[in-house]
Amino acid sequence: MSNQLRIREDPAKVELVLPNLPEYIALARYGVSFMANTANFNIDEIEDIRVAISEACTNAIQYGCTKCDHYYDYEKVKEPIIGEQVGGFGLFLIKSLMDNLEVNSIIGQGTTLKLQKILGSQNGTEKPTHETRN
Repeated sequence: MSNQLRIREDPAKVELVLPNLPEYIALARYGVSFMANTANFNIDEIEDIRVAISEACTNAIQYGCTKCDHYYDYEKVKEPIIGEQVGGFGLFLIKSLMDNLEVNSIIGQGTTLKLQKILGSQNGTEKPTHETRN
């Protein structure tokens, strides 16, 4: 009897909705770590995903305030200048850790980030299909 573990071509959609509070960032990191491990990402890739999700959550908490008189306008975000500023590195860091970043920002309605890490992209090659035999 032969069992094969295959990478799904149509990944399951998982949605995690958390309160806009700093104490929930750890839960977000734990959740993505568990999902990434289940998907067979290696430890370096998992750490990249954890850091990226932490930055995304921190940005959501910092800029996602619906009761404030300011909003997060993605179009005005500039690449940070290292050594000349404190903060403002979140999106830059996310872009450097992930393979794809999509930002959909509508003033007055909010901002959605879609982060994508391709399985096996850390070393430049896709991971092969795993096969186990019983």
